[in-house]
Formats: sequence, C-alpha cells, structure tokens
Amino acid sequence: MGARWRHQLGDAVDQLQGREHQFTRILVGLQRLCVAFATAVNQISAALLEPVHGKRWTRTVTQQALQPSAVGRFDAHPGIDREAAAVAAGSCTPGHVFGVTGLNVAACHKGPQDLGARMACAMERALAQRQSPVLLMGTDCPELRATHIDDKNQPVHKRTALGRMGHENVTFAIPVAGQPIVAYMGDDARGEYIYKFVSGAKWESQDANPANRLATGSKYLDRGTLFVAKFRDDGVGEWIELSMKNPIVAANPDFEFTSDAEVAIFTRLAADAVGVTRMDRPEWGGVNPRNGEIYFTLTNNSNRTVDGEISTDAANPRFYRDVRGTRQQLGNVNGHIIRLAEAKPTDARFKWDIHLFASEAGADKAMVNLSNLSDANDLSSPDGLVFSPATRICWIQTDDGVYTDQTNCMMRN
Repeated sequence: MGARWRHQLGDAVDQLQGREHQFTRILVGLQRLCVAFATAVNQISAALLEPVHGKRWTRTVTQQALQPSAVGRFDAHPGIDREAAAVAAGSCTPGHVFGVTGLNVAACHKGPQDLGARMACAMERALAQRQSPVLLMGTDCPELRATHIDDKNQPVHKRTALGRMGHENVTFAIPVAGQPIVAYMGDDARGEYIYKFVSGAKWESQDANPANRLATGSKYLDRGTLFVAKFRDDGVGEWIELSMKNPIVAANPDFEFTSDAEVAIFTRLAADAVGVTRMDRPEWGGVNPRNGEIYFTLTNNSNRTVDGEISTDAANPRFYRDVRGTRQQLGNVNGHIIRLAEAKPTDARFKWDIHLFASEAGADKAMVNLSNLSDANDLSSPDGLVFSPATRICWIQTDDGVYTDQTNCMMRN
C-alpha cells in the first residue's frame, strides 16, 4: 500500500509540474496579446516572488514570471544577473541549485520526510564529511538553498551552459582526442525535450585522469553550444541550435532573449520558440559503447492526446486507455525507449527509431504492445538506463505506478 501511495503522490507531483509549464506557455501567449496584462503580471509576480527570493530580481519580473521557475524551482539566488554574467564569462559560481545526484539521501530517512529536505540533509552531511565534490544536475528541489552548499572548502560547480531544465541524467558520447565533448540530456517533464551540448574545448586524453576534476569539468562544460532535438516523421532528426545565432531565437516575439546566457537560463522557452518535438518525459540517456548510438527512456505521458496541445507524433505515437479495476489512465501510459544514431556526435542530423514500446504482455498488440513483449520481458515506465562498461549490456530500471502487480517490472537488460 505504501508503494502505491508513493507512486500516486509522484504522479500528482509530475502533473503539477506539467501544469506549471502549461501555465508558463499560457502566460507567454497572453503577454504577446495584451501589454496591459503583462504589466499586471509584473506587479502580481513581484508580490509573489518577494518572499521567495528575498528581494526583487534585477530584470523585469514580467519576464521572470514567464519562466518555469516562477514558483520557486530555481530560487537559490535573488536574481539572474550574477548567473548570466558568470555564464557569459565562462565561469560558474556556487549556488542556485535545483537538485542533487550522487548523495546518500537514504541516510536521512529518519529525518524530514520531504524529498527536497532529505536531499538538503544529504548535501549537508556530504559537505560535513568532506566527501568528494558532486555534480548537481536536477530535478526539482525547492528546499535546497545556496546556504547548503556555500562552503569555500568544498566548492560546488553548477553547469548552467548545459541548460536549465529538469535534468534527470546526462550521458556522454565516447570522447575522441581533438574533438569536442558531447553530452546528451533529457528534460524530465511531460511534453519537454531532448538536448545535446557540444563543448567549445577539444578533448585531451590526459584529462581522463585529472588532478583537479572540477577544473577539468569546467574546461569542457562551462562553454559550448546547446541544441534541442527535432524528430521528423521520416526517421531523420535535426539538432536545432539554441543560441542568439539562431534568428528564430534572437527574434522570438514571445520572450525577448538578450544573450546566450539567457538562452541557457530560459532553456525551455528557447526550445518552445524553435518548434521542436515535445517528448513523453525524457529521463535517462545512455550511449552504446559498441557503436555510439544514443538511447533515451521516455517514461510515460498522461498529457499525450490524439489532437490536443501535446498530440501524438511519429516519435511519440501512442495514445490509449489503460483500465485497472476502477482506475483509468490515458495517454502514453507505459512509455517507450527511443534510439538515435549519428555519423559523428557533433553532427547536426541523426537517424532515429523507437527501440522499444513498454507494455504489459497481454495488452492489445495493434495499439499498445507494439514490441510484442511477452511475460518474460514486459515492462512499464522505463526510467534509468545505463550500459555496463564491463559487459556492455544495457540495463533498464523502471519507475512505474501502473503495472505494479508484477514483481518482474523493476529491472531489465
């Protein structure tokens, strides 16, 4: 019963996050249609943001209110100007973190029950024990403040150049000496996007075992170019550049970008502007060490419809009804895994296909179980995905609140 309630609570939180982004898009459209309304949003948002940030942000609150962070998702700094300046200068400062990976959250189980508070607790313990620096990536963690990580003896570097979004994971292409480092990322929310980051610096093999790992990370991850994926119906995809060099971004009528730093900070709005493919909760990515192909888990999407705001498309083709007792779920209930193949990681084009449709074995094979899964290998809501460096087997971990009456719906290879 406890696990079921946790899944239902998680679904509710995901729904709220999706509604938050929908509300953001509505505000963007209203701002373009009515200047007076934008002025009102400015005044109201100032009052709402005042207690969250301690003081008003130095840019107009109207534009700040149009980002997905207006309700405190990225609230460790009182303003964005210091961050924007740091990104533009190629240096990342501690603080302004919205999630943690690599921390022993379970060790805090006797403390606060809220996940965000437990993550903050784990961070404090890690710093107190002088553990190795960790890379902070995402996702939502409003309770984690800059005060939890501002430790001069234990610096923490954020990687804003990789884009601000609901980072669930980052995976890297196989590094090649003399070529840029390439990172692939998913934005873990319904209807969000898949991204690629290409470093400005070229890989040097001696950096595989650096004396200062954070400095080496800064070398490759603080400067580069961010791209977002567009999946065409013919199985070919494009990486669309998100920068002021892209005239669509620079001249966007819905939100005025003034620098590449702002593009990195308001990543979701920049991706909206270029009209790319909205995905079914892209979470983990993994690169096949044999051939460099990239796999992304698309966990599920209850907001996917046939002809609505997030309608089905070639890369996210399923909409169906799943009935379990008195409970009914709609959309892409079980999720899928998509595969990308590039001639070179730095290429602007890629080929793609759907590697696996997650499903129950007994589901309709014409509508749901398109991969013809059996009782031996069916699964639902793929989440974690990693290739073993030793065996090169791909392991898939599920995070499912639907197909919970089967004990084998946990880990696959």
